[in-house]
Amino acid sequence: MQVALTGATGFVGSFLTLELQRQGHDITALVRPGSDRRLLEQAGATLVEGSLRDETALRRLVEGAAAVIHAAWDWEAQHSPEANWEVNLTPSFRLLEQCRLAGGVQMLFVSSVAVYGPVIPGHPLDETHPAWPEELYGGSKAMLEDLLMAYHHQFGMNTSSWRPAAVYGIPPLRPLQASWRDFILAVAAGRPVDTDAGGSVVSAEDTAHAIVLGIGNPAVAGRNFNLVDTYLYRQTLAEIVREESGSRAPITDRVGGAPPRYRVLSDAAWALGARLDRGLDGIREHVRRVLAAG
Repeated sequence: MQVALTGATGFVGSFLTLELQRQGHDITALVRPGSDRRLLEQAGATLVEGSLRDETALRRLVEGAAAVIHAAWDWEAQHSPEANWEVNLTPSFRLLEQCRLAGGVQMLFVSSVAVYGPVIPGHPLDETHPAWPEELYGGSKAMLEDLLMAYHHQFGMNTSSWRPAAVYGIPPLRPLQASWRDFILAVAAGRPVDTDAGGSVVSAEDTAHAIVLGIGNPAVAGRNFNLVDTYLYRQTLAEIVREESGSRAPITDRVGGAPPRYRVLSDAAWALGARLDRGLDGIREHVRRVLAAG
């Protein structure tokens, strides 16, 4: 299929590019002037130069596409509600509208588990749990999710939202931008660790694989999908680094073997055939690769 992709030169977008290529899709990518296009060129992608705020570029991007994956997001714009509205929200709406005008092209939106906030006691943290975001990023993602849902019901479009947790991996062609690289190397060098921070994580490869499974699939229409593998305490990450590197970094036990503070369920994605089971073995492999790269 011909698949249009925004955010293709970003972190998640680079893994989406590789997965689309692996599954035999043809890629049309929206790229800004001066962006690093090496991976897209290697994948044989058709490039449309412009930004999300350029409606002519959006029309060219969507033209002829069977599906659009919207992965672009301007992180800097989030510091200002007004800028976020102009740079992230309005262009995303316009992209969705271009999909409708082009005959109802399927749209898959890369959202986030940040749409969740307070957890209802006793309610499973699955896609039926209310989205109660606590900050601008999650709120913006939730707004767009609702818009996609409305387009599905009112116009019959195959729209879906995909909610990855914190995505980790080593970007193709940019190994020095690996997730947690500075922390991993600091622990390997013996720096002490004293934190109880933690959160849900998922690998970039598995995130891309799950989203691409939705292309052309009528079963995803009008639905949201959590993409979460495991819960990772920063203390646990440090302990893995110490084991793998032979470091003697002192690690204060702030977790005490406590279970995760919450568990996001990804059963809906599993039912599609998603692979979300690397667990701590996947974290360990990531640490080994980061240490090997230095």
